[in-house]
Parts: sequence; C-alpha cells; structure tokens
Amino acid sequence: MNPEQSAESHHAPSLGRLEWTTPRIVEVHYPKQIRSTEDRMNWIAAMTLDARLGDRDKLILTRLAMHYNLKTGRCDPSHGMLAFELSIGGTIRNATRTVRRSLEKAATIGWVKREARKGGSTQSLISVP
Repeated sequence: MNPEQSAESHHAPSLGRLEWTTPRIVEVHYPKQIRSTEDRMNWIAAMTLDARLGDRDKLILTRLAMHYNLKTGRCDPSHGMLAFELSIGGTIRNATRTVRRSLEKAATIGWVKREARKGGSTQSLISVP
C-alpha cells in the first residue's frame, strides 16, 4: 500500500457531492394576539427567525411561551424557573441574570412586554413587534 492509500483509508467516507437546491419560502403567520396553541406556535416560529436574537435568547423565549396561559393571558414563571428548566449552568445568580438579560433584550426588540406587579416583581407578556 502506498502512503496516499493509507491516508485515504483513515478518512471518513465521502457523502458525495452536495447539490444546491432552491431555497424554500417560509410562510410565517404573526398572530396579533395569542389565543390558541396554533397562535403560540406561530409566535415561536416568527420569533426564532429574528436574527437580532441569539440562540440562548430564542430558547428562553420559547420556554417562556410554553408558560403562557391561553385562558388567563398570564405568563409569569420566575427567572429561576426558566433557568432551571433550560439547565442554564453556573450559579443560580448568574443563571437568573442570563434569563433576565434575554428578557430585557426581547423587550427592547418587542417580543416581550414587561409589566410591573405588586411586590416589585415583573410579568413578561409575549407580544409581536
């Protein structure tokens, strides 16, 4: 066996030539209000296409949307709960700070509205920018 053959035998098998395909058109529905599971899923789909958000922001907002109560309109999981559900590492303080920063960024863009509640806490309401 010559040196070229032995080097080739150590490589992973080739996947073949990749062909360029015509991009698909993605249809996104921006719900004006979140009233159904379909509206929630459309909100998540639209939000995940926003390039201004990072991957972690999108995960946090998706998890937040899963807490949205379709009957009452309430959406108030604690930052610690979101951090726990997403297994955000580090100390509890750092994990909750990560969630808070993502929600603040989303509020600046318009994906979330923040409302003050009694006792100094805030409620995050999902919205469409």
